[in-house]
Amino acid sequence: RNDIICNVCDIKFYSNEYILKSEAHMNLLKSEEIIKKFLNKKTRVSHILITTFGINRNNFSSIFDEVISFDGILK
Repeated sequence: RNDIICNVCDIKFYSNEYILKSEAHMNLLKSEEIIKKFLNKKTRVSHILITTFGINRNNFSSIFDEVISFDGILK
């Protein structure tokens, strides 16, 4: 891609807003480091969350550059 961004999508199905907890946040950071080993040094990793009802914003949720909810998919 010419925009040097690698989109990493996480898909979560929950009956309410998804709550990103500390352990899951650490797992995302670890996976990002592994992915970066295979990318050009200038490439940025962008985290995208696709979920049923969106995300409950907290200290960890800012890792997602974009959140797509089921409602957003239907529009």
